[in-house]
Amino acid sequence: MAQKVLRLNYSRLGIHHKADFQRDDPFHYKTHDDWRYKTRRLLNFSDSVVYFDEEYGVYISEIRKVKLYVHPYHNKLFQKVFLIAGIGYISLFAVNSLLLNMQPIVTEQAALISLSFLAASYLVKQIGIKHIRLNERNYLKVLDFDWEHLNSP
Repeated sequence: MAQKVLRLNYSRLGIHHKADFQRDDPFHYKTHDDWRYKTRRLLNFSDSVVYFDEEYGVYISEIRKVKLYVHPYHNKLFQKVFLIAGIGYISLFAVNSLLLNMQPIVTEQAALISLSFLAASYLVKQIGIKHIRLNERNYLKVLDFDWEHLNSP
């Protein structure tokens, strides 16, 4: 059975990258008349149309931007570390204040430190999101890998 792939070729700082989308993958895109990104699951592809539902298809030439979530290992690791540090610092400070009978239980400085860890976690998450504008260097194409008929004349 031939498997189709929607491939996004893009370049960042002169380095070429590619991302492949299979059937049932979430696809985040903007068309020429949209203000917000739409998120839909891919149903099927043809040469110039991407189908999301049985009746609803979008021409590849109408897609203006694609949102790509790229989260390498270290990005996820630091996101989790900062999130745990943000929640853990304020929790440990409150437990320590209750055990030592200190007033107030949570100080402004402890809340500020915890909030800075949470903000760092959010920023690390946002680093992994790429907004790619489609043009002559960045483009979508449908690849049809028909492995069954390679040797047929």
